[in-house]
Amino acid sequence: LNRMDQEWEDYLWELQQYERQRLKQANAAEIPVTIGVDIGTFYLKLSRMNSSRPELIETKQGDRYRFNGIIVEEGGDIVTGKTA
Repeated sequence: LNRMDQEWEDYLWELQQYERQRLKQANAAEIPVTIGVDIGTFYLKLSRMNSSRPELIETKQGDRYRFNGIIVEEGGDIVTGKTA
């Protein structure tokens, strides 16, 4: 997870630089919301730009990481996330 955290920090920095450049080119009202997705092997992270600073999107439970697990049970029910 340490490597994933470092890669995430690098990605957030690049996203921040991109958004700063966009702010210089247009009015803030014209800029669409930017969502960043970091898909790892087992976990993923989501972020959005808040003004000129990236902000992680947490789950309802306050988790910063989302588990990528998917299980299809014998009855055909699909289970995703932590419960998988």
